[in-house]
Amino acid sequence: NADNGSILPLLQRHGLSFDAVVTSEMARAYKPDPRVFHRVLEETGVLPSEALYVGDTLLDDVHGAKLAGMSAAWLNRNGADRDPLLLPPDYEVRGLDELMDVLESWKEGRLS
Repeated sequence: NADNGSILPLLQRHGLSFDAVVTSEMARAYKPDPRVFHRVLEETGVLPSEALYVGDTLLDDVHGAKLAGMSAAWLNRNGADRDPLLLPPDYEVRGLDELMDVLESWKEGRLS
């Protein structure tokens, strides 16, 4: 949820590069709009069923990813309650250290 002017110089200043970078400005939408997630999928050549989106907000990240047909993991560091009006995450973790177990479980679920 950031535009080119804030993200691209930051990446350059810190010498960071990725296979794909998608800003809200490039997608012409802000999360939770599914166009943002579809643009990421398009740029990476990944199908929604092949992607697990990990984010720390229920609305912008989890709900948006689910609207785009992706699986979603919620990084819930503070133990917040879920909002019953939003699409639920497929996984919930309290810290990134729990993410490897989620990835293994998600991978096994896709293969079975």
